[in-house]
Amino acid sequence: MKLWNSEWGGKIFYSHGSNHSKGVAILFNPKLDVHAENTESDKNGGYLMLEAKIYDTTFIFCNIYSPNDNNSQNSFFSSLNGTLRQYADMKIVIGGILTAL
Repeated sequence: MKLWNSEWGGKIFYSHGSNHSKGVAILFNPKLDVHAENTESDKNGGYLMLEAKIYDTTFIFCNIYSPNDNNSQNSFFSSLNGTLRQYADMKIVIGGILTAL
């Protein structure tokens, strides 16, 4: 991680999976003044949510790495939906890898 931080130069936030799979990160341009306020992630590295203030606006950034199998996807997205609902009145930016059901 120190290598990634030094190479990127900007702020990086992580949610780790195992040594060989999963895990997500949110990277910000080094020139952008970002103030992280809260982070939330699942224990398997499937998503990372970051509440961050950029200038005078607060955003929720969410990076997703969804499971591959249908049963796990249903549980994952149900949990993620519940988590996202608490931020429904905020500006949300979502990205990542979403595999087909």
